[in-house]
Amino acid sequence: PTVFIITPTYARSTQQPDLVRVSQSLMLTKASVHWILMEDSATKGEWVGELLERSGLQFTHLAVESTKGSACRGINQRNLALDWVEENAADSDVVYFGDDDNSYDHRLFEQMNKVTGISLHPTGGFSKLGVSTPVVMNGTVVALEDSWSG
Repeated sequence: PTVFIITPTYARSTQQPDLVRVSQSLMLTKASVHWILMEDSATKGEWVGELLERSGLQFTHLAVESTKGSACRGINQRNLALDWVEENAADSDVVYFGDDDNSYDHRLFEQMNKVTGISLHPTGGFSKLGVSTPVVMNGTVVALEDSWSG
C-alpha cells in the first residue's frame, strides 16, 4: 500500500526549514509514500513546488485558503486533501496527517505499510504531557491524551 501523508502548511518564518525537515524524513523511508502538501493560500507557492520537485517524492501540491475567523487551522486543507485521496487512492492505502512543524523518524512510515484498519500512533512533543497518545482499553480507543485537547 501507499502511505499518503497529508501536510497542511502556511507562510511563516519557519515554513521552509520545517518543510525541508519533513521532506528529508520522507526521502529516507523505504515505504511507498505520496506527500500531499496543502498550502493555506489562494495560490500554490513557487518555492514549495520547487522543493517538492527536488525531493524526488511522489507528491500532490494543492492550495486552499482557510475560512476567515475559523479557530481551527488546517481544516479546509485537510478536507480538500481527503477529497483528493478519496478520488485517487486504493482501499488498501493508508492516510496519515503529518503536520509540518513535527519531526518524523522515517521508520514510522514503514510501520504504516502494515496498517490494515484504523490506527492511532502516539507522537512525542514538547507539550506539558510530552506525548499525544490514544488511550486503549480492551482493544478500544476510549480517549486521547493530549495537551491541546484542553
